[in-house]
Amino acid sequence: MEDWPRFVTYFLAGSLFFLLRTYIPFSPGLAVLALAIALVGCRFRHGMDLLMPFAGTYLIFFIAFNPQLPFANFGKRGDFSYGIYLYAFPVQQLLVQWTGNRLGVMAHFAAATCVTVVLAFLSWHLVEKHFLRMKPRSTPAASAVSTATDPLVDAETAPVQLAASSS
Repeated sequence: MEDWPRFVTYFLAGSLFFLLRTYIPFSPGLAVLALAIALVGCRFRHGMDLLMPFAGTYLIFFIAFNPQLPFANFGKRGDFSYGIYLYAFPVQQLLVQWTGNRLGVMAHFAAATCVTVVLAFLSWHLVEKHFLRMKPRSTPAASAVSTATDPLVDAETAPVQLAASSS
């Protein structure tokens, strides 16, 4: 539980990016700068804790919302987010249990990511989408009311977007 302040900084950075999303420039130049800052942070004690919440958050948003990158259509084949959330921790723990410390950090990350994404894909196509079809659909009027009553969602800013920039 001693790590919670470190994790809270990532949550707060993501929340801040959401609140300021219309003011944050969407720029390849800033993405390169964020990557450089993240790499510099890796070289110093506590550098990751200080720099990664903001540099990493910018990079994640830049990659996720950049239509020129192959990830822009990632969700076209399904919503794997819940499966990734659900299976990542157990897969990581099983890999550690089975391999001990024989895998390096990057090999462990790569193996866990591959297995987790496959499980999330299967979970979406075999379970989740079928159950979501049984969910009652809300009426357009109900959706408009819920959007209108949310002070953080309006026609100009939904869905989440970073401000366009010419850089």
